[in-house]
Amino acid sequence: MPKKRRERRKRGEKVWISKKEWKKTENKIAALESLCQGQQEALLKHIKDHEQENKELKKILMQVKEEIYKGVAQIS
Repeated sequence: MPKKRRERRKRGEKVWISKKEWKKTENKIAALESLCQGQQEALLKHIKDHEQENKELKKILMQVKEEIYKGVAQIS
């Protein structure tokens, strides 16, 4: 009786695939790798773009803090 193509295999059992299937799998992996790399580059660019904004925001908050301290010192 022939085995079914989609039959489950035990762990460690070797599975043979055709060259065509292997090439298709390699292409899928390459596409996923490029997609992941693109996402990493986009994230790094996003962080870099907002780095200056974060520095400016920190500077503004420090100035607000100083003004509050001055106001409290004048009241006391």
